[in-house]
Amino acid sequence: MIDFLDYPFVPQMPYGITSADQYQRMMWETKQQIQLGLQAQCASTGYPIEMLWGGAHTNAVLAAIGGGAVNAGGSGVYGGLQILLQYAWAAGAFYESQRRLGAQWW
Repeated sequence: MIDFLDYPFVPQMPYGITSADQYQRMMWETKQQIQLGLQAQCASTGYPIEMLWGGAHTNAVLAAIGGGAVNAGGSGVYGGLQILLQYAWAAGAFYESQRRLGAQWW
């Protein structure tokens, strides 16, 4: 059986916090980081992101969302994927909390 709390992209909330406000705040925080990453003009190599295509473009955008390249002090592509998954998790939890399901709905 898979325990979803073992994955790093599932944020750990203090026990008993099921408020939709907490999920909304988590969505807002990750949305801000995603928007900052999407506003990046250049990849970590210095090449303009708008001139990249395919996998290079995808990796440059994900790394920008993750705070930059690993060797530049950011989290890289892995960090960008974590941010996107945190946003998806928070959105799902928020909408399920709106349906009045418990905190352990999975």
